[in-house]
Amino acid sequence: MVRIFSLAESDESVLGITRALNAEGVASPMGKQWSKTVVHKILNNEASTGTLVWGVAAIQTLDYRVVQAVVLFKASIFIVSNLVVDILYTYLDPRIRYN
Repeated sequence: MVRIFSLAESDESVLGITRALNAEGVASPMGKQWSKTVVHKILNNEASTGTLVWGVAAIQTLDYRVVQAVVLFKASIFIVSNLVVDILYTYLDPRIRYN
């Protein structure tokens, strides 16, 4: 799955990804050659996308660097979004003033 997303990230078409996987001899989930439909479904499937985004595959394989990077990224997004909301509150609600 990681290989499919890395090829898609490099602006490879679905047909190009299919050809690359078949040329490398990577078996599809059914044990056959890859088809455009299977690759398209994997790229648009929330479960497979979420596995990479949320780091589930990294946790299962004990890839600590990826897990640390995912946790740091999520914590940074959380902190920045809280800061933005706090700043917006001062503009949106006239009752809130910081001296």
